[in-house]
Amino acid sequence: MKNLLAGLAIIAATFGNAQAQPDKPTIVLVHGAFADSSSWNGVVEILEKDGLSVVAAANPLRGVRSDGDYVAGVLSSIESLVVLVGPSYGGSVIGRVSSADKIAVAREAGADHVIVDTEGRFAEEVVRLSGEGVHVVYDGSGPKTFQASLDSLRRSGTFCWYGPVLGGPGPLNIVTLPKSIKIGYARFFDHIHTPALLRARTGQLFDWTASGDLKIRIGGVYPLAEAACAHADMESRGTTGKLLLVP
Repeated sequence: MKNLLAGLAIIAATFGNAQAQPDKPTIVLVHGAFADSSSWNGVVEILEKDGLSVVAAANPLRGVRSDGDYVAGVLSSIESLVVLVGPSYGGSVIGRVSSADKIAVAREAGADHVIVDTEGRFAEEVVRLSGEGVHVVYDGSGPKTFQASLDSLRRSGTFCWYGPVLGGPGPLNIVTLPKSIKIGYARFFDHIHTPALLRARTGQLFDWTASGDLKIRIGGVYPLAEAACAHADMESRGTTGKLLLVP
């Protein structure tokens, strides 16, 4: 599913063609987090028929940095020109959840790595997985995770702060921000400030939902009279997905 270059790796099987011409490149195919090298079998067959040498690589999923380093070694061992083919997205996703029973949900949503944390102490593990910190952090969890999100970034990284339902981070001294990072705070209504934009964004949202590109997880349905119970469940961090109140 994921990671174009970082996080790829070991050669599981080499599919060669005795008739391959020396001036043709070797095609290296690398799968994502939710597949294995056999997922390329159909592609391998097609490429071999065209006289190409093909390598199907198996991602060991040991961490972004180590997998990336390993695939670099694999590529350097190939003497011909190489065409590296990876999944269609451009990076690995590290997710943070508050309890172990949410790990599966995070992985289903696309996370390659999941960190369980309730105290905002996840930065060290993020840096270990990524090597030097991540390019972008998306954080809507409130003040408890703010500092760790800053510490998780690499130099010139971007911090996208949104929807802090649990409150803001408090006063911020801009000269103390590390590593030349950039911070942005997105307000919902700034993106739909005209009726035309509201209709366009709403239409796109429903189109994505109807096509299955956007999957909305319903975590619970409550009668309107039990709204207080829904709020209590949300505050307990025991819920996942959206909670619906039904009149």
